[in-house]
Amino acid sequence: MQRALKLVSVNVERANHLERVVPFLEREAPDIACIQEVCEPDVPRFAEAVGAAHHIFVPMTREFAEGKHHVLGLGIFSLRPLENVQTNYYHKQSEALPDSSHYEPATYNNPHRFVLSCEVTHDDVRYRFATTHFTWSSGGQATNLQRTNMQHLLHILDGFGDFILCGDFNAPRGGEIFGTLAARYTDNIPAHYITSIDGNLHRAGPLQLMVDGLFTTPEYMVSNVALISGVSDHCAVVATISRATSQ
Repeated sequence: MQRALKLVSVNVERANHLERVVPFLEREAPDIACIQEVCEPDVPRFAEAVGAAHHIFVPMTREFAEGKHHVLGLGIFSLRPLENVQTNYYHKQSEALPDSSHYEPATYNNPHRFVLSCEVTHDDVRYRFATTHFTWSSGGQATNLQRTNMQHLLHILDGFGDFILCGDFNAPRGGEIFGTLAARYTDNIPAHYITSIDGNLHRAGPLQLMVDGLFTTPEYMVSNVALISGVSDHCAVVATISRATSQ
């Protein structure tokens, strides 16, 4: 019988919560972890916490925060080899790594925006995992830039076929942008969760915004989904994933 894979997805907010995130990953022991806002120097630490022999990191921006610059990006950490790794951009202004500042909202959409994806094989069954950190907007209100980038993102996802997509979507459930994804794919975050912001750790306090997502195409079965607080400024998403053996 095929054993399900355990997935963790979490926005770690740079290195601000390492004393929480690292023990959390060690306790959860996921098969695969998708992490947003990773500082490049912390990649080995996350790999060790997951016990991941395989990982990929792709930078988004060189961000100024906490008085210094951080190369910030997305990472996937896996117990199994990563196959068919892809970085598909839906917002990229230049080939150079862009600068941004934690203190200047006008720069929040300077970073490259992309889907980082890979395939893993488990019990002779292929899984496709993808993660993203979507375009920012103030107060969770949909913007024209988000609308344009969402159309580019959907075009990328159409090319994947089947997938599990997780990450920080910077757009709340119930709104236009999140709803565009939910209309096409299964939204696996249980309805009783009304926010994925940790009000005790987020700089803006308690915000009723479900902005972290876990979407799947019909080939995948998702269970035991939970949002875990006390990890970072965003709650961590934990789930078990399985799929039909016919491909």
